[in-house]
Amino acid sequence: MYNPKDIFTRDGYNLYMAHLTNIEEALFYIRNHMDDLHIGALDGAQEDAWWAICDNFEKLLPVLKTGDGEKYDNN
Repeated sequence: MYNPKDIFTRDGYNLYMAHLTNIEEALFYIRNHMDDLHIGALDGAQEDAWWAICDNFEKLLPVLKTGDGEKYDNN
């Protein structure tokens, strides 16, 4: 994945980072209200899926922020 900072315009990059921040904040908010929402109360697989989403996003976030080292060739 390309580094988003190298690909987007300044405004596009700022918007992209805002979206990543919003996703991160939403996952944090829901995670902290799992009991109130009864996530997994009736189905343990639901809670497992929720934790998998959170874990996968946390692993992917650094790559989404800076790329994986792939370089853009504009030729």
